[in-house]
Amino acid sequence: MSRYQKVEGNPSLVRDTHSGAILNMNANEASQARARKKARKAEKQEIENMKDDIQEIKSMLSKILEVTNGNHNN
Repeated sequence: MSRYQKVEGNPSLVRDTHSGAILNMNANEASQARARKKARKAEKQEIENMKDDIQEIKSMLSKILEVTNGNHNN
């Protein structure tokens, strides 16, 4: 029995009969999928960095307001 079975409807995909995993045998498609995954991960990291930056800006603005309000109250 072969280790790989073709997946019906997609000639690039095979199923590993030992693990049950679906594998893409088209190297170009697999490479493009890895590039898309890497781009999504980088975009997600950039969004997290922006969230952190916004939180830091909010904190700084809050401190500025505290100092400003403190000076006006005296």
